[in-house]
Amino acid sequence: MFEKKIGINDYRKCMEILFLIGIAFLTFSYFGGYYLIISTIGKYSRLLERIAYVLFFCKISGTRYCKKEFFVLLAVGILAIVTDHVSGNHRMLITVLVVAAMKNIELKKIFKVSLYSLIFTVLLLGSCSLLGFGGPVKLTQMYGREGVETRYSFGYIHPNQWAHAMFMILLFFVMAYEEIIDWKNLLGLFIANYIVYRLSVSKTAFVAGIFLIVGVAAFRYAGRFLYVRAVKFIYLF
Repeated sequence: MFEKKIGINDYRKCMEILFLIGIAFLTFSYFGGYYLIISTIGKYSRLLERIAYVLFFCKISGTRYCKKEFFVLLAVGILAIVTDHVSGNHRMLITVLVVAAMKNIELKKIFKVSLYSLIFTVLLLGSCSLLGFGGPVKLTQMYGREGVETRYSFGYIHPNQWAHAMFMILLFFVMAYEEIIDWKNLLGLFIANYIVYRLSVSKTAFVAGIFLIVGVAAFRYAGRFLYVRAVKFIYLF
């Protein structure tokens, strides 16, 4: 009987899969899954985050770092642990874990996993909301100086949170597929951004979406022109 040895490529592939599963869990938890889970099973609302932490730590443990990288990550990691212990804010700790575990991982793969995980999350929360459990489909209440009005949230606690998740879908799409984006895609993104605005009335997410679309269009179709003009402007001074 022959035993198949695990090669370096297989090992790296395994580490990459662990990391991407952690990204999927973290995306689901951060962008809505937390609200759905806490409304159903309560105390286990942070379970997926903790699983993601373990997966990132496994990836870090199986990754080789140079001495400079190791000592920098060690120092920042200790600071993050102290911050987490003192303030209870774990964002710095998870940021350090993600950045450290990203080594040898293609960025586009991370964006694609984040994109599809977020789409799944938004569809799941929206479906649960429409079926009658989870968060509300829409909220009718006082919104500052706007007065009483109805805004859609599709399972999220607030319409702005749903609009934020939709903006992040646009951002992840642009980052994952920037090489194939054309004017048709940009028009579709603009229409989607406007529909989200009409439903959520989230001005911040709408303006951010407009800046994103205009920025992508500018670099896509006028990148060379803008680069030449910038260089000439710099040389003038």
